Amino acid sequence: MSQEAIGARLVVRSAGTGLRVPHGSVPACYASIVTRPELAAAIRDLADEEKLDLLEELWDSLDHDTPAPEWHQEELDRRLETADDASFRPWAEAKARILGSK
Repeated sequence: MSQEAIGARLVVRSAGTGLRVPHGSVPACYASIVTRPELAAAIRDLADEEKLDLLEELWDSLDHDTPAPEWHQEELDRRLETADDASFRPWAEAKARILGSK
């Protein structure tokens, strides 16, 4: 993603307020420090395509070896306990129903 797509004028400090953009990734003439709320406002102002590009870049930056929080497993267990086998359909049937509804 180009820097222009995410607002090349933003450099955010990491001391509890947001992210740190790697040194040199934004030309000095564009650099400024913004707070997390200012960054959130700038993100809200992006076009949807730019937001999706930013989301993809953020996703790619995550450490994917980090385990899911414990509450995720608790929620999966809760849903399995309350699931009604009669409400499930074979994939072929569900797919036909979805494609037929278009």
